[in-house]
Amino acid sequence: MNKSDSISVFQLILLSMTFIGLKTHVMLISPLIKTAGRDAWITVLLTCLLTLIWVPLLVYVNKKTKGEHLFQWMKKHMNKSFTNVVIFLTIAYLTIMEVVTLRETITWINIIFLQRTPLIILVLLFGFTCCLLAATSIRTISIVNVFLLFFIVILGFFVSFTNFQFKDYSLLQPVLENGYFPVIKSIVFQGSGMVELLLLLFLQHKVPQPIRYKHLAVAAILLTGLTIGPLIGAITEFGPVEASKQRFPPYEEWGIASLGKFI
Repeated sequence: MNKSDSISVFQLILLSMTFIGLKTHVMLISPLIKTAGRDAWITVLLTCLLTLIWVPLLVYVNKKTKGEHLFQWMKKHMNKSFTNVVIFLTIAYLTIMEVVTLRETITWINIIFLQRTPLIILVLLFGFTCCLLAATSIRTISIVNVFLLFFIVILGFFVSFTNFQFKDYSLLQPVLENGYFPVIKSIVFQGSGMVELLLLLFLQHKVPQPIRYKHLAVAAILLTGLTIGPLIGAITEFGPVEASKQRFPPYEEWGIASLGKFI
């Protein structure tokens, strides 16, 4: 392994918080509330429990492959045709995920900040930045991610505490007002984010240490916190009906944030 292009397990967890957290923290809040209403927070906790039961499978794969590049390991130990199919499906999935993420991110930027900027300009700038980072190394991406995640966390706590004056936690009740089915049904949304922990296996050859259960458990719990914080914030600040109508509820919370009379 090239040590100049390797990262620690801790850095890998921070990367998962950003690339998976973008989905669970921003994109999934609205569909969760639309489906489960004020009980969406129960869905998030239940999905976390299911994830903690599922992640030992990822640990098992990491142990059996001995941290080797996953595709190279498959070429050595499995049928070549089957391996090529898996590689093709993986590339197709990542491409679709890239397109969806780019569309959602550009839509968010266009709605929140740059309403009059042509979308093609935003796409080109964002795509060019991503290409520059992809052309470097996983360590460079990890370093940039640390700085980015630091401000994400700080600003998240800032808006949460700032808006505490507007929160009405009675809006979280009654619990299970529509029964268990909406909660169970909405697991598919949060689960679609948590299952992306699987993608960490495609980076295992960049991590010198073995990936253990506690590492993935910490990642799952942190991702749950990233979701449940803005989710409860949206429900208690706007109510489940209004929050379900918003495209990006976490960023609507900035619209009511205030410090004193003039800020």
